Amino acid sequence: MKKIFFSLLGVWLLFQSCEEVVDVDLPKTESRLVIDALIRVDTSQPDNLIRVNALETASFFEELQPARLNTISITNLNSGTAISLERSGESSSAYEAVVPKDFITNGNFLLQAEHKGRTYTATSSFFPSVPIDNLEQGNDILFEETDIEVKVRFTDDGTTDDFYLFDFDFGEYLTSRDDFYQGQQFEFSYFYEELQPGEVIRVNLLGIDQAFYNYMNQVIEQSGGDGFTPFATPVSALRGNIQSEQDTTEDFAFGYFIVSETFSDSLIVQEK
Repeated sequence: MKKIFFSLLGVWLLFQSCEEVVDVDLPKTESRLVIDALIRVDTSQPDNLIRVNALETASFFEELQPARLNTISITNLNSGTAISLERSGESSSAYEAVVPKDFITNGNFLLQAEHKGRTYTATSSFFPSVPIDNLEQGNDILFEETDIEVKVRFTDDGTTDDFYLFDFDFGEYLTSRDDFYQGQQFEFSYFYEELQPGEVIRVNLLGIDQAFYNYMNQVIEQSGGDGFTPFATPVSALRGNIQSEQDTTEDFAFGYFIVSETFSDSLIVQEK
């Protein structure tokens, strides 16, 4: 699955030349903790299942592996209530807990995780979002006849400066800020390729802050925008907001902790 942006970013020239196999000895690196703590909150439900994924980096060519945490918890700093998350399975990277809506929508929050003798922390507020007013399939194309256009419409809250993250499914993400549509209804088109009639597209609209907006822009840029997991190890050492009590310049955890209100809608791809 590829994401197609609204403008052609460049033209790649391909040159053929003689190839020679070169063996490269890559340096061995210490494993690094990766914490995916993007907490999606559905405020229409009285309770929410919250999930944090913990993984470890390995060698250069190996995929991330599930990390075993000693403990992980989220504390509401306003009420002082702490919720412990439990591992969902022996070989799983997911740590989960069911929490009441009031716990996760009111106040400021502290994430704490212990791993291999180190304590990692991060803080977040609750960032509200807005509903998706309309989601429909369009008939326009961007590059190819097989492109699938999805038109998204939503109405910004004009009382604040807002930042949004769109999750377009299939590892497709897009950030937006309300500089040019504050307090207005806004509609735009997003294009997919390689989708077949009958496939389901689920779009999520998350409220975020400027710091996470900047972080995700860098992650999307480094990934090339081609179907990715936003908390996988990026090309360069891109730091999120996960801190360590033993933190040094060269020793930190990847990932991000943020609590985001999330609105969702879905559609079934139709024959063009």
